[in-house]
Order: sequence, then structure tokens, then C-alpha cells
Amino acid sequence: SCWQEYWVYNAQGNTGAWSDEACALTPTLCRILQVPEVVGSLNLKARYHRGVPGKVAFARLRPNSKILAHSGPHNARLTIHLGLKIPKDTHIEVDKEQRRWEEGKALVIDDSFMHEVVNNSPTEDRFILMVHVWHPDMVEEHGYESYDAARWQAPGVRDA
Repeated sequence: SCWQEYWVYNAQGNTGAWSDEACALTPTLCRILQVPEVVGSLNLKARYHRGVPGKVAFARLRPNSKILAHSGPHNARLTIHLGLKIPKDTHIEVDKEQRRWEEGKALVIDDSFMHEVVNNSPTEDRFILMVHVWHPDMVEEHGYESYDAARWQAPGVRDA
């Protein structure tokens, strides 16, 4: 496959789940992501989801690869891409607008729009950290029911 993900947080059923294995390798990342935008639950009457319905993952795109146009399942979230290792000939096109990642900088997209990803580098992989967060419009409209419904807790650590 041209695309690989190593997930840290992933929506499973109606709740977000943290990978203890991934958090053991990246504890600082897991700690700083304990924010309502990721782990909170909104006051939604129709559908209840503990934590954002999405993921946090390290994503790799191999050289000379393209992820065909697709869209996310809903517009209740935004997707943040943090550029980690970005070859020159890579881009994402969202709703016919081409954008480029930069190492160490965040790119925010609404993945409910059609988007495709291209890595034309002949030799280099592209690596990003992908984080889904609740869409600010959803937070403004509905508010939080819980600020930490899907929080991560290091194994062996108990609440005081």
C-alpha cells in the first residue's frame, strides 16, 4: 500500500480509543492532546460520541504515490496535518485548491470536501501527524457535554 498509518487515537464505535503502545512511545504527544477538541463530547441529541469521531495518527505516503480523491464521512470535524518530513514534490488538493505542507507547520483542512494527496518524489516518503478535532462551528452551536470523555490515562496511573 502507498499509504500507512500508525494510529495513536482512533474512533471505535461511539468512543475514541487511545493506543497504550503508541502513547508509551509518544507520551508527550498523548498528554498535550488531552484537550476538549480531541477528547471532549458535544451536546448532541441525535448521535453521541465520546471524543472526536476521527483519529490521531502518524501517516506515511510512499514515493511516487497518489491517494485518489475521496472525502471524510462528515463535516463535524477539521483535520490538522503537521508536516514532519515533506519532500518537495508533494501536495494535497482540497476542493480544487492545491496546498503544500511545510515541515514543522500545521495545515488545516475540512476533509468532508473531496481531496487527494500526491507525493511525486521519486525517492522520499512524506510523513505527517494527522489530528482530527471537533469543528469550531459544532462546538459553538452545541457546546461540550464533557471536556474529557475520551481522555488517555497512562497504564498504572489512577485518578486521585
